[in-house]
Amino acid sequence: MFCIDTQYTERYIDKHLYRYCVNHGGITANASSSKKGLDSYWICEEMLDWCRKLGVPFDRKLYKSTIEQLGPLTWKRCMALTRDEHEALFTVMCDRLASIAEFEAMRTSRRDAWPDLECALRTRNYGLYKAAVARLL
Repeated sequence: MFCIDTQYTERYIDKHLYRYCVNHGGITANASSSKKGLDSYWICEEMLDWCRKLGVPFDRKLYKSTIEQLGPLTWKRCMALTRDEHEALFTVMCDRLASIAEFEAMRTSRRDAWPDLECALRTRNYGLYKAAVARLL
């Protein structure tokens, strides 16, 4: 998603082009009940690395996608982690966000709990992170 999404504009069409197939054994179906859901974070890491290698601009669109991935999506997929594991993951996510110089000056323009989520990741405030994610789910 990261490498492609930032490079196109969306267009909605009326026709269905494919049939969605639910994979009951897949990561999306089982992530919240398995520690395998942690893979979704490492995929995010890899996609950010690919973006850098492929010359994808680290712009507001990529920033928004990254914040979404580090917030409710990762939380929901990693429900099976223990509290200590969640806190360790949170630290890794904070480190990753801080490591991207292009994102330093960017701020979310979204409302609701998004500014709190962003603040939590930037200030390493785990309690605020949990509260923000809970409001976004």
